[in-house]
Amino acid sequence: MTVEDVVLGKWRTANQLFTVVRHDDVVDTLCATSCYDMSRVGFQNTVVLTRSETRAARLKALCNQVHDIVVPWFMATRDPATLPEAVPEALLGPFAFTLDLVEFLLSRGEREQARRLVERVVALEPQQREAFEEGRALGADGSLNRPAWHTPETLGWCSAVHDLV
Repeated sequence: MTVEDVVLGKWRTANQLFTVVRHDDVVDTLCATSCYDMSRVGFQNTVVLTRSETRAARLKALCNQVHDIVVPWFMATRDPATLPEAVPEALLGPFAFTLDLVEFLLSRGEREQARRLVERVVALEPQQREAFEEGRALGADGSLNRPAWHTPETLGWCSAVHDLV
């Protein structure tokens, strides 16, 4: 499952020194998951339908998970003003899509929302604090030390370069 945003991709292209290094084929990516990422919030994406007596119940359980976890995941990206509170934790973990969501907010001129999202993630994931500070140190040198996408220091770097937190 993937959410892509052309406006975000154009913002990244126009502001390359203020975004992380990423492949061109993901320049529009706002968030994505294989559902394995969502296992940390209880999503089980494997449904075994071997036994006929359990097929309906297992399939119903998967549909309930899609309704309860996946749909809110996508809905969180609809309104930048409410995104910091609405985005599910599954998107905010280590190596998840927090950076992309922050850039999405910045691309929409929602600087305060981007700051609030960074603060939420740092509070939710204290084990990321060291990588966050390392990223901030990289960003303090200017945008010449751009980290690669989905590396631990990206959120801190982005926060420093855009003066968020």
